Amino acid sequence: MGAETLDYSIVNQSGQTVERSGYVNGHRDPASRVILLPGEKLQKVVRDDAPYKGCSMWVLFDTQKTGVKMDMEFVYNNHKKTVYHYCPDLLL
Repeated sequence: MGAETLDYSIVNQSGQTVERSGYVNGHRDPASRVILLPGEKLQKVVRDDAPYKGCSMWVLFDTQKTGVKMDMEFVYNNHKKTVYHYCPDLLL
């Protein structure tokens, strides 16, 4: 079996401007800030070669490149906030 191509994407279907920021060691990382306008997509295609490890949506946030695991904050129209916490113990 050859390499597997994995396509990860997030589409802003909220109808609002969304600001995404990462947190490293509990501090917001200004370099991670991304603005997604309504309808915009954040996408990354990765190749998984044998031995297959798989990936998760965290590949979209370049945590694999840096090796730093972080929390993600999404703010909708500078009003509502959702935070996702990286939980490596829950990954298979």
